[in-house]
Amino acid sequence: MKNLIALFLLIFVSAQNTSLFAQEIANGKPSRDVVILNGTHQPQHLYNINEPVAMYCSDTDVLEITFDSYWYSHYTINLEGPYAVVDYFANSPTVYLPVANMGDVVDIYIESEDCGSYYGVLDKTAFTSME
Repeated sequence: MKNLIALFLLIFVSAQNTSLFAQEIANGKPSRDVVILNGTHQPQHLYNINEPVAMYCSDTDVLEITFDSYWYSHYTINLEGPYAVVDYFANSPTVYLPVANMGDVVDIYIESEDCGSYYGVLDKTAFTSME
């Protein structure tokens, strides 16, 4: 009986320990923030194309852009900051772009002839806190 109780206690403690690692900081700021993208030209299609979603992770200084799972290869991404201008081609539905050396304000241009064009501004200072 003692072995059964010890086994149950071990499983319970292990489950609690792993659930703590699954969460980010309890009651803390999320590690990723949404960057607003505005569409400037969206052609009409017979099918629905999901709009791109941009997220900024202040911990790693990486911009994550998620595209439609089928039409991602039609997009090009242009990032313009005070220190650099970089062009990227979407080669997967989710693209991770390092923006550490581009300055505090980065203009995001996402363009496609078939799927629309989008513009957004990443202001890193809006996502950091002085805690």
